[in-house]
Amino acid sequence: MEATILEASAKRVKPDHFKPDYGTAGFRAKANLLSSTVFRCGILMALRTLNTKKTTGICITASHNPAPDNGVKLVEPSGEMLMQRYEKLANELSNADSSEELVDIVKNALQEENIDLDPKEGKVLIAYDTRPSGESLAADAAAGVECLGVPVENLHVLTTPQLHWAVMRTNQNLDPSEAAYYALLSDAFSTLVQSNYNRKLHIDCANGVGALKLAKLAPLLKPLGLEMVLYNVGDGILNHECGSDHVQKQQVLPSEMESIVSNDVCCSIDGDADRLVYFYAEGEGSKKIKLLDGDKIASLVAGLLKDL
Repeated sequence: MEATILEASAKRVKPDHFKPDYGTAGFRAKANLLSSTVFRCGILMALRTLNTKKTTGICITASHNPAPDNGVKLVEPSGEMLMQRYEKLANELSNADSSEELVDIVKNALQEENIDLDPKEGKVLIAYDTRPSGESLAADAAAGVECLGVPVENLHVLTTPQLHWAVMRTNQNLDPSEAAYYALLSDAFSTLVQSNYNRKLHIDCANGVGALKLAKLAPLLKPLGLEMVLYNVGDGILNHECGSDHVQKQQVLPSEMESIVSNDVCCSIDGDADRLVYFYAEGEGSKKIKLLDGDKIASLVAGLLKDL
């Protein structure tokens, strides 16, 4: 293990003066700084797999950040974000100044967690969004996982929610495929609306991975009465003048949606499709919007579920 980590780490040296810091949902920075960080996150999730004997996950994404950025989100066997108590270890691994220091941190973690290096069960699932740097950073993460002898499965381009779902389903011994994901959503929607549903939803896809995936879901929902009209599907720059963060902060219509009228129902997702806002146009000839309050939406959903 030690020789393997030293060899792989030497190819992914942490840039001088770069101090990655684990935030609310992982690490984010300019993509050209992150090779060492995602490699070391691969080591961390291999440790989590060895410790839990279950499948964990890594998603390479910078969410609503600009296209030149990237990042990494780490997924527990439950499908939830990395347990808070491991955030300190994530920072220690990512900030090790040398390969030798990195090895020492891994050895300490193995001892403190009483981890057996024999991977009898579990693997690490890896996916990435549509950023140009995603595929190469996913390979760096996979190299970190493989240093500890843990199997890796590359699921390639997925939304962040799809990766979280795939990890959870794998550990439940249920079908984790994209087809199963779309079938589950469409079946649930059919149960919810039952019949006589006729709506059109205008969706800003932020020029990100959500456009690819909603294009697959839309044909399943149209016969159920929901027509999805997709905007910013990848021809423009990721999250530039579009996406949920832009809409929420600027309170204006995203690009490509200037023709929206006030009675159109609209929503916007972010670059990795794990953030969603609903809105409608303020009036004819205006780019201003009215954002719908997410807390109120959640309360209405809770009331509906209670009634049902």
